[in-house]
Amino acid sequence: MAAGFLIVDIIAADLPSVAEPGGVVFAGGGIEVHLGGHPANLSVNLAQLGIPGSELGVVGAVGGDLFGTFVEETLRGYGIRTFLSKDPSRRTAKNLILVVKGEDRRFHVDPGANEALEPRHVIEVLRKLKPRLFYMAAGLTKPVDRELNAVLREAKRLGALTFLDLIKPDEAVRERIRKSLRYVDMMHCNAEEARYLSGESGLESAIRKLSELGAGLVLVTLGGKGAYLCLQGVKVYQPAFRVKVVDPTGAGDAFCAGFLRKLYELNGLSKPPSPDVSLLGELLLYAQAVGAIKCTGVGTTYAVREDAVEMLIEEQGDTIRKQQKVLRSSY
Repeated sequence: MAAGFLIVDIIAADLPSVAEPGGVVFAGGGIEVHLGGHPANLSVNLAQLGIPGSELGVVGAVGGDLFGTFVEETLRGYGIRTFLSKDPSRRTAKNLILVVKGEDRRFHVDPGANEALEPRHVIEVLRKLKPRLFYMAAGLTKPVDRELNAVLREAKRLGALTFLDLIKPDEAVRERIRKSLRYVDMMHCNAEEARYLSGESGLESAIRKLSELGAGLVLVTLGGKGAYLCLQGVKVYQPAFRVKVVDPTGAGDAFCAGFLRKLYELNGLSKPPSPDVSLLGELLLYAQAVGAIKCTGVGTTYAVREDAVEMLIEEQGDTIRKQQKVLRSSY
């Protein structure tokens, strides 16, 4: 079960530049509309990686507009169960994404109906489904962010493994999210988010602080520089796979989907992984491969396929494994 913010992405990728005031830039690669938001991206990617849609569920909020219908119909098209709060008076969230060649993405977000997602709705679905895994995307659903402690505590009470993913939260809820980490078995963030949430300026100290605050397994992605996985004082670093990047939008969500898909295969979802270096390395390798493959296509999920992931691992996996670094710390 995946819960949190849902967004419709409007993407102009492979742009030569951003238009000057009053100017025009032609989007030679087209302007496309895709499903977005961490829970939706994660679930669609898992379905494309072989997890039956009937085992997946998405909880979120949409408005009473065509974009809300688009979100629901797209998810159901993959067989994914939907538990959406619909508010006819609100707009479905949208993200206008500009991707200039050789530059990082530029996001322009309307939070829309996400600000109407209530924690009681998430908890009601939790109690109904009693999932083995509860994935929560925080940072853009203010009512749930404010009560994240209660939501994650209830998920743990019901026996679920908990996975927290987030975008950089505002100051008003940062401390609340920090306090909720004691109920988090696994979490993902990028380096900037790790520093912000932890309050530490260095990445090493940020990871240590997140662990001290209670997070079990910590995943930190570094874009084209690779990723870290930290669990019980074991820290594994791997460099990134090399691919032709068309659109990196949603790469972090694909990374998380890859991690959970491999965890499902190698360890099941009855308990968190053990701090076995071989296991952790394979989990990180597959997660990185899925994130890299996603970057080869426009949109958050379009390029993710099992065969493409396996081919990338076959081509570059041994090189990544040889460059893997393992450190052991006291935290």
